Amino acid sequence: FDNFGNVTSCQIDINVEDQAPPEIECIDVVVNLPANGFYNLLLEEVLVSASDVCSDNITFNYGPNNFDCDNIGFNNVEVIATDEYGNFSNCNVDLILLDEIVPTAVCSDVTVELDSDGEIIVLSEQYASQSTDNCFNLFVSPSEITLNCSNIGVNTFEVFVTDPFGLSSSCSTMITV
Repeated sequence: FDNFGNVTSCQIDINVEDQAPPEIECIDVVVNLPANGFYNLLLEEVLVSASDVCSDNITFNYGPNNFDCDNIGFNNVEVIATDEYGNFSNCNVDLILLDEIVPTAVCSDVTVELDSDGEIIVLSEQYASQSTDNCFNLFVSPSEITLNCSNIGVNTFEVFVTDPFGLSSSCSTMITV
């Protein structure tokens, strides 16, 4: 009302918007690669907490989350939290992937004949081909064994199988000439 009794009114539209991103907390992790050579990271392993001032509906995307032998060592994983209004925040996780599974050395006994020069080279595929590891690409030492007339009979050799990350085991092979 003014001094003369006049009245006026107006309508005001107030638009309240949520512009606050969710708050998230993540932790770094160290994990061991399983025997099958593949690791799938779960969100629960890296996400400590998540909250939003206006919404209980938070969705998450994260990645990478699938790892294998090619990822041994340091990896960066990004976690993104988005509320129902499109506000988002992220955190970065340091994931260290370890290979602590020792390869399995499996040796086979081999019988060979010397060539016309009185020698034979026996390759590791002949005496250690059944050796296995979760990260493949095994290095076999010795990779070959050279035998000659002085080796006629049964010869025993220690064979070492090493994976790309330096883990090794051994077995014995008997090569009969």
